[in-house]
Amino acid sequence: MDIGLPGISGIEAARQILKASPQTRIVFLSQHDSSEMAAQAMKAGGLGYVTKIDAAAELVRAIHSVREGKPFLSQCIRAQRETVPTYKWQASYQAAELETELTKMQERLQQAESEIHKRRLALSQGQRDTAEEREALVDAMNGPQ
Repeated sequence: MDIGLPGISGIEAARQILKASPQTRIVFLSQHDSSEMAAQAMKAGGLGYVTKIDAAAELVRAIHSVREGKPFLSQCIRAQRETVPTYKWQASYQAAELETELTKMQERLQQAESEIHKRRLALSQGQRDTAEEREALVDAMNGPQ
């Protein structure tokens, strides 16, 4: 994902992609070689960040690393990172994980609310709950196990 997309930033595009498909793994490719930009990209949910200067040597490795679920940073970003406190990078990863989990929880809540609405409507029309319907409601509230 290029950070400098026309019309929308790659960071915002990544957020939207991950909202729609949380299991997607994103590698950012950017002309920006600052650790701050890389941290923003990682906070948005990216698992890899490769600068265009390092792309020829590192892009394939980055893709393989991210595909395995391992983070990847370009060499020039890793060098800068040594001067940036580790807790800032850890916080960026944790924030991205929490945002993904929050999105999943919100989706489960919406499903449960929809099921509750359907059941209330059916009950107001004199229909009875079946065991299967109660089980579906519990499943919607609990989400996938």
